[in-house]
Amino acid sequence: MINVMETRLRFSGMPVSELLLAIENAGCNSLTFISDCRAAVMKGEPFNKAWRESILGSRQFCRLLPEVTAKLVSMGSDIGVTDIEGQLSCCGYYKEIFTAILSEKDEKRKRSAVMFPPLGILLGISATFFLI
Repeated sequence: MINVMETRLRFSGMPVSELLLAIENAGCNSLTFISDCRAAVMKGEPFNKAWRESILGSRQFCRLLPEVTAKLVSMGSDIGVTDIEGQLSCCGYYKEIFTAILSEKDEKRKRSAVMFPPLGILLGISATFFLI
């Protein structure tokens, strides 16, 4: 999503309503908050308010950590309010943040995958000793 946003801003300087449509058409259909936000913007709601309400009202984000959702919400307050260079740097900033969060989550998942199977085996052996 951020890559599409960044590319469209860089090469065409789209307004946010067209930017949201371009994100939808670029294969991000699974992000339903984008279409909700675009519908609200087309009705005349300010982009940052529509972005925030569409994210907070979306069921997709109920499983995300609160800080991830908060970062995504704050991204909406930076898009569409500055010049193209400011918006591009905003996209780069949030891309770095989300990449770091994904890397951290992946690292935790890998550590858990290494730690839990031996722990399960150890607990199984311990339970066997108690039963004997």
